[in-house]
Amino acid sequence: MRRNPIKHAVLAQTPVIPLVEREEDWRRLREGVFEYFRVEGAMEEALADRIAGIIWRLYRVVRFESESINRYLHDVPKDWGLSERLSRRESGTEVTEEAVAEMDAMLMARLLPGEETLEKVMRYETRLHRFLLQSVHQLVLLKGMRRGGAGRYWGLTDMDPPGLPGRTKPHLPRDALAPPAEG
Repeated sequence: MRRNPIKHAVLAQTPVIPLVEREEDWRRLREGVFEYFRVEGAMEEALADRIAGIIWRLYRVVRFESESINRYLHDVPKDWGLSERLSRRESGTEVTEEAVAEMDAMLMARLLPGEETLEKVMRYETRLHRFLLQSVHQLVLLKGMRRGGAGRYWGLTDMDPPGLPGRTKPHLPRDALAPPAEG
């Protein structure tokens, strides 16, 4: 009897951060990964769950970067006012064209996160991407070993659902993908 890992994931832990992320978004992503890879067995379940978790964290990195920039942009009026006071310019109630130009320049300078945030994002994203590629490779290899049998190896193109427009299978004969015979 085949277990349904999507409906009966009793041991699955959720990576959802309460009040920031939505459980239904996580479940939809996880189910999509399980469906895409047509997961069977405990090893494939573990790898697919890891892949879903890594993709979820990659989305979190994008949200972190966006929120960092957004927070940085919202600080412009306050920072501009502080700059005015520190330079001892008169800060009247009227906003001049010069003031608008200065705030616009500050906004443009803040379209990217600060150096420290950018380095943190890039390191984290690079590490997650590497783990994602490794996990996908492991899952594809595992599926290939299980399906191929008798020395036949299958790859990513063999996992594509049949009949998708624009998808073509390689023109190599199936035996060309098998390892060379010993002897």
